[in-house]
Amino acid sequence: TTEIKPFKIFDSLKECITDVSMFFSKEGIKILSLDSATSTTLIHLNFRAENFDHFFVEEIIKDGESHPIDLNISILNLNKVLKSAQANDDSISWIHEKGSDDLIVRFTNSSKKEEREYAIKLQEPDEDEQIGSIDGIDEYSYLVTMPCTDFQRICRDLKSMNVSTVIIEHDCEQLVFETRSNIVEKSRISRRGINAEEGNNEESNLIMIKKPTDKTCYRDKFKFESLNNFSKCAAVGSKTVQICMQQGMPIILIFKAGTLGEVTFGLAPQESE
Repeated sequence: TTEIKPFKIFDSLKECITDVSMFFSKEGIKILSLDSATSTTLIHLNFRAENFDHFFVEEIIKDGESHPIDLNISILNLNKVLKSAQANDDSISWIHEKGSDDLIVRFTNSSKKEEREYAIKLQEPDEDEQIGSIDGIDEYSYLVTMPCTDFQRICRDLKSMNVSTVIIEHDCEQLVFETRSNIVEKSRISRRGINAEEGNNEESNLIMIKKPTDKTCYRDKFKFESLNNFSKCAAVGSKTVQICMQQGMPIILIFKAGTLGEVTFGLAPQESE
């Protein structure tokens, strides 16, 4: 593909998971993985085949049925290779030959007449990981979109306050980020939203897409470090982040990955003390 920026997503993933099973099928590339340390973060990546310049996968035939190819790889090693991408590279290619123990990542740069190829050693597939998606989002009562730059700025400001947890609140009028730390007794960042039917630019406003008819208030506490890692996804070409909330359920953040697809994060709330 000629679109390289979406693959910067692995820089965010490395903070949550050390290795991952990547499923290659005729539909595209998918990841569904739970973080290995706390089992509180679920990651779903979906790059669709039709969005690549060229995409071919010869699926495995077993018992008369086709199955995706499961390649287990170190996120740390993959990310180090992807960091070698140059701003003026023309394309990135992913190549795996049948029976090979390597995944080849190839960068092409026509202006320099240069081709760089890296063979990354594969690991034994994780039989516990399965291809799939994060289900139940349609049932969530609260759905907003906000500019990625604003979400990044809020996380950056809170990080400077040395916070460990953040309370996210939605009262059907505004979205609130509330924290405490050893630097500030209390910080509260609120962003008033506008309704989706008002037709304002979603790239500069907080858009209230869905909220409960009874206007009940949502309020849950989350690990801030995880949310801050998610905010780095703005680097993959997403202008807005979609935030889905339901009391007592994992908060869901959805980022567009350029034109290739999207990446979805689910983060479980922390128990009240």
